[in-house]
Amino acid sequence: MRKLYIGILALMMLGACNPMEDVYDELDGLEKPISKALEYTLVEADYGTVAKVAYRLKTKQDSAAADYIKKNKAFSEKYGAEKYLGGLFSSLYPGLRDGSSVKATYNFFEGAFPDVKKVALGVADYQRAGKDIAKYLCLSDKEAAGRLNKELVGIEAADREWVLVTVKVTADRSDKTENVFDFTMDKYDYQILVDDVKKNHKEQLTDKGDSEFYYGASTYNKNFSAKKRDWEKYNKGTAITDDFITGRIREGVELVLKTKFKKDAVVGVIYNVRYKVYDNNKIPTQMAFKCTKADDAPEFEVVEGINAVETYEETNLYEYSAKYSNYTIVDGNKAYVLTEDDLKGMGIKENCFSSSYNSKNYLPQFLTLKFPYAQPEAKCLVVYKQDNGKKYSFYIDEYTFTEGKWTAYNPTIVKTDQFIFAKGAWVFDPTVRFTMEKSDYQILIDWTTENKPKYLDEKYPETAEYWFGASSYNSNFDMRVSRKSKDPEGILAGKSDEEVNAILLKQLKDGIQLLLETKYPDAVPQVSGLDVYYNVTYQIYDGSKKNYTISFKCIDSGKFEFAEGPIQL
Repeated sequence: MRKLYIGILALMMLGACNPMEDVYDELDGLEKPISKALEYTLVEADYGTVAKVAYRLKTKQDSAAADYIKKNKAFSEKYGAEKYLGGLFSSLYPGLRDGSSVKATYNFFEGAFPDVKKVALGVADYQRAGKDIAKYLCLSDKEAAGRLNKELVGIEAADREWVLVTVKVTADRSDKTENVFDFTMDKYDYQILVDDVKKNHKEQLTDKGDSEFYYGASTYNKNFSAKKRDWEKYNKGTAITDDFITGRIREGVELVLKTKFKKDAVVGVIYNVRYKVYDNNKIPTQMAFKCTKADDAPEFEVVEGINAVETYEETNLYEYSAKYSNYTIVDGNKAYVLTEDDLKGMGIKENCFSSSYNSKNYLPQFLTLKFPYAQPEAKCLVVYKQDNGKKYSFYIDEYTFTEGKWTAYNPTIVKTDQFIFAKGAWVFDPTVRFTMEKSDYQILIDWTTENKPKYLDEKYPETAEYWFGASSYNSNFDMRVSRKSKDPEGILAGKSDEEVNAILLKQLKDGIQLLLETKYPDAVPQVSGLDVYYNVTYQIYDGSKKNYTISFKCIDSGKFEFAEGPIQL
């Protein structure tokens, strides 16, 4: 009992002087907002965390973003870091408050190499061109190697824009039947027939599923089989003759025309179809059909006695000239179109790359052999045909010669952006920050050369001027009052040193504004609802070198106004 009284007395004494008070004060101090400037590089697991945050937003767009970010471990223009990355910092830095910032480095999918327009010329295109091209619905080899007019190509293109054009070419149009469109069946034309048999004549499909004996088509061999023993196996009780097989092939070719051309078929045009036949040289290897009805379900009738022009396809990159309204083939040193012979030289029997023959395993070595004297940072666009499993397509990859080897353009880049904590949340900071380099000062010198040549430095006119005071040699602005002596228009004459400094500062601001509008013509005034500022760091010389930063606000596309500064660093 005595011990209990002593304990109560001790507690009463503590009420007068609390020994924990200092501890509580320290804890209270820790609860005060903490502001820090941090840098952080996302690791693989972080993209999963970001995806979880996006899923919780519960919209279709956000769920799609979450799926994309989690799968690709990258952000993109469509699913931007500015919207989704802030949630990561809330979990990483729960104690940070207003005034905090994080410079975040992350993966950004920039997109595949900017694709060029692609066009494969059809009947209507050749008809538009007039003359012999319209008569025979193809180009001569000389015409294909020359200039293509705008009417033939038939698409809108900007001046100097590159367009990939596939044309029908012939070596001989003399004494040929006019108005004939000639083409040779490829693997996917035979696939049309195999797919039809899978749907409508399953009993005539082979076990492998890539050949059939209703029409006799084989996607594997890319031909029609006329081997009677196989036809008899899949057509029991039917007398298999050459005429029977020819009739079935004719039926198949007509189906290919109806499926392949659909609404692009042109009434009155004769379509001459070439194909391969296996094991019977009595079966014809081409047939001609005239289009009698053109809509979503075109109709054709067999035509005999046609002397069809024989064509082959040729694909090239062309550059458009707005001045002359025509296209010329791009220089082979800037872009190279892979040929069938090139592929054979690589040991690829098919005339294209595929899942079995990855282009990236072959093109670097090919370019090394093709351009043995390539210089560092040399670039080359390579055009090649690819079998993507559903059709043949042309692709364009950009390769750069770096450190002695050709490297393909990588669509995923590493990007760094700043996020700030404001009003209780992490938000993207769209401010653009950069330090002026020689090339930036040179932009101002080039402007002065064009517009104020009297202000160029007499001794070093290529690297210094006195309208803005820029020097690309020194990478700074000359802000000395002594510039009074280099003022041919007299705007500094009779001014006090204070007035001269004010004028020089105005000229410097005008120069940086001009630089921004030249360097960022596509700048936008807002990103995700936030105003965009450009903070520019530069150096001056006024007897000693000093560094400053100045801020401009983007007010319209590629337009800026002064915001604040300069502030000495």
